Amino acid sequence: MHRPQRVIVTGAASGVGAATVSLLLDQGAEVLGVDVQAEPAQARAGYTYAQCDVRDREQVREVFGRFAADGLTGLVTSAGVYGRDVALDDLRSDDVERVLAVNVAGTLWCVQAAMPHLREARGSVVCVASVAGRIGGVLAGAHYAASKGATLAMVRSVAKTEIKNGVRVNGVAPGPVDTPMIEGRGYTVDMFPIGRYARPEEVARPILFLLGSGASYATGVVLDVNGGIAFS
Repeated sequence: MHRPQRVIVTGAASGVGAATVSLLLDQGAEVLGVDVQAEPAQARAGYTYAQCDVRDREQVREVFGRFAADGLTGLVTSAGVYGRDVALDDLRSDDVERVLAVNVAGTLWCVQAAMPHLREARGSVVCVASVAGRIGGVLAGAHYAASKGATLAMVRSVAKTEIKNGVRVNGVAPGPVDTPMIEGRGYTVDMFPIGRYARPEEVARPILFLLGSGASYATGVVLDVNGGIAFS
């Protein structure tokens, strides 16, 4: 019998997270969308939305636990912040702390909270990293690049420890995506060999592939989805 997908997606209010939610719902999945923003997305059958700050470990555990009580087959960690555009010499403690708290600790708390339930379902995780973690970024600051490099390492570490429990852990490393996150930050399409920005759904589709049975023998993989900026 086909097992219905029950998936948590963080960063669900916009961008790649929202596109991932939409595609999952199109496939008939039940989805919990999580975001720090209070405004829920448009209501759709099978969709639940919760306001949650991924930096807050206890809040994450509570929100995830309520949804996962009825089963959990997948987790997509798309919540992330870019941080201020500042040179290394101008970085402040609050710049670094916020980016690392959301992008690194927040991802870790989400994976930690979901993992006991994913072990029961032999489910999977997909973490959204960045080309910045591969090559140091296109225009991103050192704090952002460091946070996404940590995400890449986290994917590989947890993939190694959890495959024995039947849980696959993979990631995607997109380049700049056409979302409000990159507006006004100096990006231009001529920076990309493909000649344009990625659309959010062009990152969401590889996420769904890694999340599902089509990637059943893949773990510890990070797919480059960057329009030819860099290759691993």
